[in-house]
This record gives sequence, structure tokens and C-alpha cells, in this order.
Amino acid sequence: MAFRRMRMTAALAVVAMVLASGSASAQVQTSGQQGCINTMNKSGQKVVATQGKDNSACVKDAGASKLTGMNAEQCLYADRKGKVAGATAKTTAGEASKCIEVPSFGYTISSIVNAAAVDSEIDLVGDVFGAPLTAAIILGGDGAKCQAAVSKSYEKYAATFVKEYNSCKKSGLKAETTISNGGLEVCIGSDPKNKVSGAATKLTDAITKSCDTVTLATAFPGECAGDAGSAAILSACIANAADCRMCLAINAMDGISRPCDVFDDGLANGSCAECGNGVLDEGEGCDDGDTSPGDGCDAGCACEADSPTPPVTCQDAACPTSGELGLFAATTTVACASNGDCTVGICDTGIGRCVTETELDTGWYGLAHDADINDQVTARGDLVCNGPFAGGPEPCGECTVVGIDPSTGQCRCSNDSRTQCDEPFESDLDDCAGEICNCYFGPPLPLSSGNVPACVVNRFAQDVSGTANVDTGEGVIGARLASVVYLGEDLLTPCPFCDGDVTPGDGLRDGTCTVGQNDGEACDTDATNASFPAPGGSGSSLDCFPEATKNVSGSGLKIALDSTTGVAPTLTANVDCGSPPSAPEECPCGVCTLDQSVTCTSNSDCTGLGVCAESTSTNQRQNFCADSICTDVGGGQGSCLANVPDAFCDGITKADGGGFIQCISNADCSVFGPSFGDCSLSSQRDCFLDPIAATGVEDPNFPVAVATFCIAATSNGGINTVAGLPGPGRVKNAAQAETFCASNPAVNYTPGVGGCP
Repeated sequence: MAFRRMRMTAALAVVAMVLASGSASAQVQTSGQQGCINTMNKSGQKVVATQGKDNSACVKDAGASKLTGMNAEQCLYADRKGKVAGATAKTTAGEASKCIEVPSFGYTISSIVNAAAVDSEIDLVGDVFGAPLTAAIILGGDGAKCQAAVSKSYEKYAATFVKEYNSCKKSGLKAETTISNGGLEVCIGSDPKNKVSGAATKLTDAITKSCDTVTLATAFPGECAGDAGSAAILSACIANAADCRMCLAINAMDGISRPCDVFDDGLANGSCAECGNGVLDEGEGCDDGDTSPGDGCDAGCACEADSPTPPVTCQDAACPTSGELGLFAATTTVACASNGDCTVGICDTGIGRCVTETELDTGWYGLAHDADINDQVTARGDLVCNGPFAGGPEPCGECTVVGIDPSTGQCRCSNDSRTQCDEPFESDLDDCAGEICNCYFGPPLPLSSGNVPACVVNRFAQDVSGTANVDTGEGVIGARLASVVYLGEDLLTPCPFCDGDVTPGDGLRDGTCTVGQNDGEACDTDATNASFPAPGGSGSSLDCFPEATKNVSGSGLKIALDSTTGVAPTLTANVDCGSPPSAPEECPCGVCTLDQSVTCTSNSDCTGLGVCAESTSTNQRQNFCADSICTDVGGGQGSCLANVPDAFCDGITKADGGGFIQCISNADCSVFGPSFGDCSLSSQRDCFLDPIAATGVEDPNFPVAVATFCIAATSNGGINTVAGLPGPGRVKNAAQAETFCASNPAVNYTPGVGGCP
């Protein structure tokens, strides 16, 4: 079942009803009144058809790479040939010439008619293809032909739907049998000559004939992707979406109130969003189910300006409603010759790559410090910005992070990690057959240190929350992870990878999973890794999971990751970690004695689970320095200066040139093969200073977020030893941030300026 989101149409319908309510009454309309109604209806129908043709032209031209100076989403609003503007101008002109005698029902002003017609058509594109449209477009080949043909067909269906409504309405007015709004409402869905059903049949035929070689869920990844099992099922879903949008549009254009949610599929199930239904849909500032004034939510589902503390969460339309972070690795996959080649970070000319401040330090042992993350991991979340929009340096200011946006494809069914879903942390009926929709913090993360490879899949244990100042870049986001740790595939390939994918993140699975649970299956890269598989790296994808039998962490290590662009909470060594026995050390992280899967920094973290103490399964220490002294070497970094430097093979290294294959002599490298080189690289062992601290960077475009946390032990002794688990962790993430307007999600909000339409 597809559930459609509302942008503006339903709110316009309520406004239209309010405008019409002052004069509505049951009476026969005069010829002058009928002329006004019929003129406005014909004009609205023309705007629907014109915007629909423009939409299908955008789909077709985008697939053929014929758009110039814009992407597919921008094309929807561009009116490239001015035909939409011409149609809306005729509505205004018709109102001025034909509506001298104002009807007593079935009439609203031209601006509402035009807005409802345009909005409903653009919303329909989002239903079918998802938003933004650009992400769904298939370039060339059968996929492009399929999308173009189906777009043209369903737009004809929508135009036919409105045309038949108008025909029914005109006949009823002329016969003097339609004398009230109720008479108009029964005309919605009218099809006496089977023209609408005929258009539906043609839609099915278009899918069958034009998409026989195309994966339907890939071509139409919007609200109907879960109903794309066959041409007939997909056609029915798209027709229902059109029924919903055109019903809402007609309600707005005529000031009537047909229950569109029931009409579109015969069920009162929320599949067709309406103002006043108690559900906060996209485009609504609020919706408490009560449109009476004075409660903070007005009749158009907008926040009331005169209610300083409304009882509902309100979204200012001039502010963002979603935000996206692109997280960068320490050593990115971007080649460079100078700093000007780097969007984020600086150019390391020695390795010819852009490098950033990103850093991952794990455990007390030190070998797993200075690890890298996957490059360009995308995380997207929903925002609520109360506003009110104002001038000055912070026109929207601090917004509330209210959850994960699943549109990036990072949410997958618990019973099938290759199936995307859109109901995070809930039972997803249409995508997952009722199983839970899990969401992930990026694809599998490859790690290798101390000759022990591991693959980590970071799953969100619950939805995210926090705050984000969209103008200054200040933010705090709380995430609770269940980090599932798997034994690595081999020394050079810690995680399965997606090989040969042409364009990462385009929704097309034109790569192939190598090793792991999905070996040989098609994949789309979610992020890239410049180091692994070594040498050279490759793509990482949620389509390519590790083997379940290699899981050494059960349902996942529980990690509280509270990221901030400010100062992270410090971790102070104040838990007795019990070793060495002669002079017990204190550690920053312990475990609860009655449940050692729960980490702690004090007894207050272990309510009902005993006390916070050292692990009984591992030899926990504060650091692995020979003299137990971690020396401050600047930049918040510590080093075990008393240790003999660790040595590594020089033939195969990480992307930054550092070693990860540990050795004592050249023979330790040659045993792997001649390409591993000699045992000539060395580095001093890292350690955490006490207290462990981290400071981020507030920036609306390029923030740096930091977090400190504790990590429990796995069931694998090798991983625990090399990483130093249980123990502390620290991460610094360099990112690029974007936020998107509530009034039009295809438009970027400009920090400190605004600019939402």
C-alpha cells in the first residue's frame, strides 16, 4: 500500500472551502454563474494537462540527457516553454471576464485554481518517482524509454480524470440537478463513457510494452515501488496516486470536501494526505485534527502566528524541513594537485588525494587508532524548524532533528538487507512483508589492524534526535547504534565490496558483490573506501553484506554516539580496570557487572545491572604503553614514546601510505607474497590522553562533528586484543551539509540568508 505525502494541495483545499463557505447554498445557478464555474473548471483542467505534459517532457528529456543548465527536479518548476504560465494566465483572464456574477458554490479564485492544478501534478511526479526526481532518472536505454512512456501515460490518465469530472459537473449544472457542493462531490471519479478506465488500461499497456526489460521498482522508486511486482499492480498503484492528487486538486479548485483518502483506494487508511486528519504530512506546518482557531494550528494546517507556544510541532514553510550530511573519509577518493581541487579538506600532494580532519580511534590497545571511515557516506534526516522566519544572521536558527529520512536507501528490511524500505524502525507491510525496517549509518565499514581484519555494520538501534542550527552549523545529534562486528574476509579484504559499479548512489545495481553473503549479486555502491580492499580500495554497499556466520557481536555492540560540533563530553579514567595487579590502573570505560554488553563510565550507567567495573573476560588497561605513560604530542593526540615502534610491511599500505600489515622481519612480509614488500615502515603506538577530549567545528556548510564513547567487547579474542575492548572510542567526522526547503524540497536553503520559495 502506497501512502502519499502532501505538499500544498490539501491545505489549499481547506482555504478554498473557507472562501466558498460564506456564500455556499443549495440553489440552481444562473447562466452567468454556470458560465463562471465552467470557465474556471476548463481553465483548471488545462493547467493540469499542461503541467502534466511539461512533467513528462522533463522525464523524457532528462533520460535522454537533453536538459541544459538544470536537473530533472528543477525542470519540473522551470516551465521551459512558458506553456504553464500561459495556461495560468488564461485562468486569471477567464475569471475577470466570466465571473462577474459570483456562483454560490463550486467556485474559488483563480490563484487557488492555478496553484492546486500545478501542485497536484508535481506532487504526482514525487509519488511515482520519489523526490528528488533527478535521483530516479535512468539515463538512456530501455530504462529511459520505459520511464518516458509511463510518465506520458499516467499524465494522460490524470488529465482524463479531471476532464470527466468537469463533464459531469457541467451536465449537472445545465440540467439543474447539481445545486450544491454535495452534487459536485459525487462527480469526482465519474466515468460514464469509460474514458478513465480506458486511460487506466492504456497505462497498464504502456508499462507492459515499454518496460518488459526493466526492473519496475528501480524505474519507479516512489510510493509504488513496493507494488511493482507486475505491470497490472504497478498501474493500479499509480492510478490510485493520480486519483488522490486529482481529488485533492478538485477539492481545492471548487471549494468542496470529498474525502479523498477513502476515494483513492476505498479505505480510510491515510494513503491520501488531507489537512485535518491528525497526521503531520509533508507540506503541513501542523495537523492536530482540529482546524478551529486558537489552538496553534489554523484551518490550512499552518502554524498560527498568534500562538506563542502551540500544542503542536510547527514547521515554518520558509525554513528547511530536511537536512543531509555527506561524511568524508580522512583520505578521500578525490584526486588532487592543489587545495583548489578539494571541496572538503586540503590536498596531500604526496599521495595526490584530498585529506580531511576525519579520524576514528578505537580501544585502549592503540593499534586501531587513526582508522579511516568510508568516503562520502550520506546521512539524511527530517527537521522541524519552528521559525518564525526572520531577518538577521539566523533567519531560521535552531531546528529539531526528528528522525531519519529513508530516501537515501540506507533503510533495509530486517529479513532482506537488499530490499529498501521506508518505515524506519517499524513493521513495514508493503516493503518487508511486515518485518522491521532497519536503518544503517552507512554501508559495511572495513577495518584492519594488527593483522586482524574486521567488518562493522553500524545499525541504528533507534531513531536519531537532536538539534541543528541551519544558519550557524551548530548541532548535537544523538544516535544509538547496534554495531555488528564480523570477522574479516581476509587480511586485505575486511568487508565484501561492490565491484564495477558505474555511478555510486544512482539507484542502479550495475556493480557486482564480491565475497560475503551476497557474492555475485548485483549492487549499487553507497560509499567508497580508498584503502580496502587493499590495495586501492573499492565501493562499499548495503547490497553486499558479510556472512552471517562471521558475526562475533550478536545483535550488535551498544554504542551511544552523541555527535556535536562543539565540545564532546570528556571521558575521564575513573573506573578501576584491575590491571596490572601490582598497581591497578583506572580506565575511562568499564562494563556493568550484571550485563557486560552494557558499557559505563560510572555506577549511574548501570542502574539495575550491578556496578561499573572492569571486564572479567579481557585484560583491560588504560593504554598499552610500556611505562603506562601516554605522552601528549599535540593536537589532542597521545603516543607511547617508551615503546619500540610498531613495524609494518611497505608493499601494501593504506591510502594515506601508512602500514597496516604488522611484521617483525622481512620474512613476515614475504610469507604473504612478493607484493607485500619489506618490513620497513614504522610508527609509534598511539594512546588516549586522560581525559579523552574532542572539539568539533561549527559551520553551516562544512561542519566537523565529534563524539566520545565506550565500546563493549566482542566474542572474538583476537579483535578484542588488537582493538583493546572493552574500551573507549573517539571519532571526528568532516562533512558537507545541505538543508532543503519545506516549501519545495528541491530547493536548498541558504544558511544565514534563506531563499526558500
